[in-house]
Amino acid sequence: MPLLTRRLRAALLATASATLAAATLPAPEPLGIGDRLFPELGNPGYDVLA
Repeated sequence: MPLLTRRLRAALLATASATLAAATLPAPEPLGIGDRLFPELGNPGYDVLA
């Protein structure tokens, strides 16, 4: 029984770590400039302050 508990704890820790890592990823950049006819055409530019 202790082995099952250890495996369960390890699985929960791995799941929590993966969830926290995914939550800290930056938001994806838009693919285009937002044109309604050609939504994926164009370059959204870059952040000058970065």
